[in-house]
Amino acid sequence: MSLEVEIPPISLALAQEIANHFGQVPMVEAVVLAGSTTAGTADSHSDLDLYVYYRAEVPISFRTAFIAPRARQTEINNQFWETEDAWIETASGTKVEIMYRDLRWTQEHLHGLLQHHRASTGYTTCIWHNIATSHILVDGEGWFRALQESANQPYPDGLVRAIIAKNHPLLRGAMSSYLHQMERALQLDDLASLSHRTAAFLASYFDIVFAVNHVLHPGEKRMLKLAEQKCAKLPAGMRDDVTELLRTAAKLDGGILEITGRLIDSLDALLMQEDLLPLQ
Repeated sequence: MSLEVEIPPISLALAQEIANHFGQVPMVEAVVLAGSTTAGTADSHSDLDLYVYYRAEVPISFRTAFIAPRARQTEINNQFWETEDAWIETASGTKVEIMYRDLRWTQEHLHGLLQHHRASTGYTTCIWHNIATSHILVDGEGWFRALQESANQPYPDGLVRAIIAKNHPLLRGAMSSYLHQMERALQLDDLASLSHRTAAFLASYFDIVFAVNHVLHPGEKRMLKLAEQKCAKLPAGMRDDVTELLRTAAKLDGGILEITGRLIDSLDALLMQEDLLPLQ
């Protein structure tokens, strides 16, 4: 599952400079470059995403002392998703983000996916994809290399079925399904709720599409485009229906329920063709 892409020399040099600094810290096990730069989806607006894998948390004072002198804007110790430092390099204007991950948690998460087939509601295999597409910068004891090698294995059929079992009922079948919640949002004339439930619907929908194709989920950006590029098996009319769904969701138009139903019907046809449709 690993993927090698050509990394721009300037980006790689900056990433290596930062990684070498953090690699000096005893509690740091590995530093890798990941995100769009290593997944082959970067453009001129992309950030430089590094991941520091640690045995014990890296002190904020150490991080600040390195980042502050080189940055024209900083956000230290964000806790919105993962622990993160972000800054804009004064010299180049490059935005850099460092995410800090506990190595034990990372090992357990990957083990849960590959051995126990623990599915999520949307984005199930994103961290697996992140690990598989990472470029190693510092890895003194070879820990990350071993982790990446363990990630380089076929997509388990059991995980495919677990993702479908977790996400498919939420599309339409469950009492609290996204389709039901979208219908309720229309009744309440609640545009915010409709938009929120539409996004959640698409998260579960694409989780299923990538799983059916044994393709690791690349994350929340460019899902439609990447599904078309990487997946050989797609629901009929997917692009047109997803595009229309998003346009309709911004209008509180009751037609969104018909479009959503059409998306589910075509997905179900694909699942039936692949003998993956869950029992109702």
